[in-house]
Amino acid sequence: MATDNKPKFQQYDNGLEAVNITNRTLNTSLIGFTVGTRDDPEWLDGAAHLTEHIICRGAPVRLAERFAAQEKNRRKPVTDEEVNRVLRRYLGGSHGPGINIFTMHSHTGYGHADLLRRKYMETVFGTFAQVIRDGMYALRRMDHDKTVLDLHGFRIEKPAVDNETGLNNDDPFLIATKAGMRLLYRTNPARRFGDSEPAQLATVKLGRLKGWAQGHYVPGKMRIVMLGPDPLETEKMIRDAELDQLPAWEPAPRAVVDPGDIVPELTGVREQVIERPGLGMTHVLLLWPTEPFLTPDACALDVLGEVMDGRTEDIVREGNILLPGGVYHPEPGWDATSTHGTFSLWFATRGGRAHADELTGRVLADLKRLPDDDSLAFRRHVQDCRDYLLDAFLENYRYNPGELSELILSYIANGDEELERFQGYRSRLKAVTPEDVRGAARKYLTPDRFVRVVVQPA
Repeated sequence: MATDNKPKFQQYDNGLEAVNITNRTLNTSLIGFTVGTRDDPEWLDGAAHLTEHIICRGAPVRLAERFAAQEKNRRKPVTDEEVNRVLRRYLGGSHGPGINIFTMHSHTGYGHADLLRRKYMETVFGTFAQVIRDGMYALRRMDHDKTVLDLHGFRIEKPAVDNETGLNNDDPFLIATKAGMRLLYRTNPARRFGDSEPAQLATVKLGRLKGWAQGHYVPGKMRIVMLGPDPLETEKMIRDAELDQLPAWEPAPRAVVDPGDIVPELTGVREQVIERPGLGMTHVLLLWPTEPFLTPDACALDVLGEVMDGRTEDIVREGNILLPGGVYHPEPGWDATSTHGTFSLWFATRGGRAHADELTGRVLADLKRLPDDDSLAFRRHVQDCRDYLLDAFLENYRYNPGELSELILSYIANGDEELERFQGYRSRLKAVTPEDVRGAARKYLTPDRFVRVVVQPA
């Protein structure tokens, strides 16, 4: 089993770190940075997201001659045509299903799904690495007309990022999530969703973005995850891509978060109603603050999320037999980083605001009962959910190594640098009891203190 192979770490003089789990059946890599939307400056919500786009534009071909003269041992950067050929051949194109490029709250990653053969991985990793490496050099060249990170590319990527924001702002769940985080937190960077703020995006200058990015996209914040290769193979790919030769640029300090705004204390219900023309459903999001990522309650909260999925399904779907009040799968779950934690519960109904309020009341009534539910059915429910999560964790090694690489990066970026919590996850999860789940519900899912966002038709 792949989990028998413990992660092995390699550190380089410039601050770069690599972690690999050796497994002959996997061929997955991820080049990550412990930089995300939590690091966005006040003047640009979405700076990390926009930088991700900018670096992905390709290698700075116009710098080839300059770099060749300055650093004779550096290879000529790959061209845009070469990058596109690799993406088409191995990953399905520039937005193909094999690509795993993302910006999250705590980290950014450039990776791919599992590949058929190891030699494919060497090609794909090498291409990604060269693009990122040369992009990091180009971030430090401010003469816009002599680098691929120029005004032309900047003007292309700004509308592309804005388009992603527009897609998110058309999704009622994401509308509610953004509003809920702003209701919950005062200063916590979790308030910033990170896709972009259109007004800020419209006025930001390339030079200012590059100045910010220079302190964040550095080897000291770069973490490479390799699933499949052994340490010697990993080291060879990194050295072939010359990532170990990047200068040890000084990293910017991590964003400071007000400790009092990590787990805000609610004294009642904070609520917002948002009306959107054209909606056919009324959407409800309930949100509770929890402790952040490394909380001792983490595994109990994971299981509680699965338990609430079943209980809420029974309340808002199985408990409705008349039109137009039916509800399809609700979505509860726990999400956390090093700077925040939230437990959320979302559902939508065609029954309008009155029905949404009725269902909210049913959910809250169930939350009052849950901490005292010691029935056999509840104990079996907890066991089933816990065992499902145990299996799902292992299945990542077999079916979702791309997601597994992202999970590893998220652990590192949120404080588990040595992956001790990651490696001990299954043993801690096995120890979760019904009492632990009830205790987490009692502690966090307060039926009289929460955030509620309703997104309804105008």
